[in-house]
Amino acid sequence: MNKVYLAAIRDIAFNKSRSLVIIISVIMITCFPIAFLNVAPNLSNIIAIEEDNYKLAHYNIFYTEFEEESISSLIHEWIDNYDDKKRDFIVEGRIHLSSKTKSLGNGEINQNEWMEIELISIKESLPEINQVVLTYGKFPTTSDEITLLESFALADGINLNDKISLYTETGKQDFTVVGFAKSIEYASYKLSQVAVGYLNMDAINSITIENIDNKITSTLVYFNEEMDLQELRNIAEYIKENIDNLESASLALFWFSRDTSYRKNLLDALKLTSKYMTAASLFVFLTAGVIIFVITNRYVGEQKKNIGALYSFGVNKQKIIFSFFIRMFVLGTLGIILGIIIAKLLTLYIINNLADDWGLFSSSSELTPFSILFTLTSAAIVSFSSTFFAIRSLIKLTPYEAMRGKTTELKSTGIIMVLSTYLPVRNIRAAFRNLTRNRTRSFLTILAFALAFTLSSSLMYTQDSLDNTIYEFYDENIAFDLEIELGFSNMQNRSIIEQIIADDRVVTYEFFINNLIQFKDRPENLAYLLGFQYNSTLYRKNNANLVDGTWYRPNSSDIVVSKYVATSLNISKGDKLSFYYFDSLINGTVSGIATELLNNLAIMMDIEFISTELKNVFNLPTYNVLPVANKLLVAYHENANINDIQDDLNQNNPYVVLAVSKEHLLRKQVGLVRNQSSIVILMVSLGLIVGFVSFFSTLLISIVEREREFAIMKVYGYKNQEIILEILIEGMILGFFSIIPALFIGRFTAVNLWIKIVSDSFFNITPFYLYPTQVFLLLFGFISILISVIPSYILAISKPIYEVIREES
Repeated sequence: MNKVYLAAIRDIAFNKSRSLVIIISVIMITCFPIAFLNVAPNLSNIIAIEEDNYKLAHYNIFYTEFEEESISSLIHEWIDNYDDKKRDFIVEGRIHLSSKTKSLGNGEINQNEWMEIELISIKESLPEINQVVLTYGKFPTTSDEITLLESFALADGINLNDKISLYTETGKQDFTVVGFAKSIEYASYKLSQVAVGYLNMDAINSITIENIDNKITSTLVYFNEEMDLQELRNIAEYIKENIDNLESASLALFWFSRDTSYRKNLLDALKLTSKYMTAASLFVFLTAGVIIFVITNRYVGEQKKNIGALYSFGVNKQKIIFSFFIRMFVLGTLGIILGIIIAKLLTLYIINNLADDWGLFSSSSELTPFSILFTLTSAAIVSFSSTFFAIRSLIKLTPYEAMRGKTTELKSTGIIMVLSTYLPVRNIRAAFRNLTRNRTRSFLTILAFALAFTLSSSLMYTQDSLDNTIYEFYDENIAFDLEIELGFSNMQNRSIIEQIIADDRVVTYEFFINNLIQFKDRPENLAYLLGFQYNSTLYRKNNANLVDGTWYRPNSSDIVVSKYVATSLNISKGDKLSFYYFDSLINGTVSGIATELLNNLAIMMDIEFISTELKNVFNLPTYNVLPVANKLLVAYHENANINDIQDDLNQNNPYVVLAVSKEHLLRKQVGLVRNQSSIVILMVSLGLIVGFVSFFSTLLISIVEREREFAIMKVYGYKNQEIILEILIEGMILGFFSIIPALFIGRFTAVNLWIKIVSDSFFNITPFYLYPTQVFLLLFGFISILISVIPSYILAISKPIYEVIREES
């Protein structure tokens, strides 16, 4: 190999600090993008594999009341007789009930928080469809035992053998927690906010009024083969027609479990996550590119005399320039190898955390060839282009200029240099002069630090804005104190309603509908129907929340669709929309699209119109004065103790399915959003780490290079405290010009990048900037400067003065 190239390789060892920084930079632009690009494919693959391994149902068919278990056998026959095709499938019946419980408050859930809990029957043999995997303890064997969804138990701080109380049709009953489990049917409690418990049949029988022998509330269907969506739709329609022809059975909901399961909805979060990660990778590329440029540029400046000597000995410029690329190639190769290894570990770490948050069973860290090829290509472009721009000045130098060490880097002119002479404090004056004389390095240090801080600050501003938007929505739109669920049958009994509204503390109340519906042409998609009065004072229709169109008119078939539903189903203003509500088909027209935070997956209509449509379903006379609804919204006097009223309704009123406060709904919504933000927290941390690395590395090289300068200063009587103060002031100046602009650029980035990504997919976010966030960023920047300056200075003065001066003489 040519001696020039060998010298370039040997120089890597002679400049360990500089080489290490470049390797770290290449690691960053390799490991983070590879990890980020592989999170979504790995999680999607895990979800798909687990759906088959644990047999997530294709259909979950719910009935309005208990039905004979024989209906499952009928469904099996109907599928068999649908056509001549022989299908491999399983049909199972089960009991699925809703109850309520009060939190223990030993974990993240507030103490005495009322929650709905879904109860599922566990028979002698575990279910073959929607399988449940025991993680600790056992499944219930007696009527006073319960096994809980593990993520719910962790969120409430529930341990094995703890007692929890269920409030059911038959009153309050205490159960001993004997096990924790995961279910393919449910996501993590933190993400879904759904509590789940498993009971044996004796326990199920004890919490219901009627005899449930040989009864079920739902039927599950699982196909042991790949099924086309259109074929699933056709079979489902055939089953529904047959159920409608049965006088004994009434269909409540036909759920395409795989297409709208809790886990399937995680894929929407994955789409958002992928956008976040792709954008974050660009920040990493830019920051690392700046670091490589700064380090290589300084190295080139130091080597100009040597380069001049090589020119004089007849070595051509191309060979010298190519030697720098060889050096970058060696360092880049080391960085890439380490980066891929770290990427594998980082991918596993991210997926493990997300899998735990999402309630998945397994983990994976496979790296796709595309992600590796794309990242390596990008890393090579960033590394070699940064190196080229750093050494391009060599092309212009003559051998004589290179031998003189000619450089345009050090300058003693410019407005900042002139103004610095008027500064009263010597240390500050010297700091400004040093930074100005090395203005390229100073500028690029500022740029690298600012880019990394922009990433973190913009994400933190986005999270602040997201939280504030939710709080603002509830403050402006939600005026009720309690949402009381009674069920459709109880809501038609005036005496039950009068028991609640006869309370002297009640100011006003309104009927409300909040229930799942299924679209006619797209039965695999579900939404929540929100029905409230046109002139509601408890659930205000705010024009500011309209994205497009108008709110519905009174007693009309107008439908207002949430932005999330409109985006996911590609619905526009003016579209015709038909959906099944129990056995009734309701037709309407989309009049508007609105931000909806009480329930993102919602369509909204006038309750009077819905009531008219549903009276036939419930066999009610047309002159019935009560709206067909399943909930009451109630506002109480300001001095009323809402918690006491809520406790009384949930504990002592047998007709109340569940009463929850406005604060509970708000906390639930905030919890859902925050628990989906783990990837944002990771990227904020990434930005801070990259910012610190960029600042530390450039300052480290800058300070270590000045060891002769510090030695001479000490010869002329400067004390260590004075020198380190001067360097610290330099760091503070760099930090000031990095962090302050980054805080403002972060706001711009938050509004035009992150907030836009969320707003386009889910709901509009109002930009909001919290003072504590800015204080945290400033504090982190100050600590980064201290950590960067002090160790670097200690390293720079580690040699005796006489050695430093002698080496440079």
